[in-house]
Amino acid sequence: MNTSIYQADIIDQAKNPLNFNKKIVCDINSQHKNASCGDEIYVELKIDKQKVVDISWKGQGCTISMAAMSMLSEYIKNKSLAEIKNYNLKTINFLFDHEINFGRIKCATLGLQSIQKAIKKYEQK
Repeated sequence: MNTSIYQADIIDQAKNPLNFNKKIVCDINSQHKNASCGDEIYVELKIDKQKVVDISWKGQGCTISMAAMSMLSEYIKNKSLAEIKNYNLKTINFLFDHEINFGRIKCATLGLQSIQKAIKKYEQK
């Protein structure tokens, strides 16, 4: 793998995030913060027939957390809630096409945690 291409893609995803601050009619929202660094992500999900049909998100944080959330926001569309609940670091590594180093795991999974928290709230309604 060409590391410079990988880095360029991550930087582009962070600078031009997909589904960022998009106007949707949401069914549930959630926010998650990484207390150790201050990164924060707020998500809104539109759910239909137990699938995420649309997503909007806002956040602030490092390049890794913003890029991971951007890629994840596109990846979860039309996926079932059950499938998304089973996503983990391996899913993020797949999206990055690269294994996230140990020190950046909290950053990379912050958006996923926020999405899964929203799904849990939705299922408890």
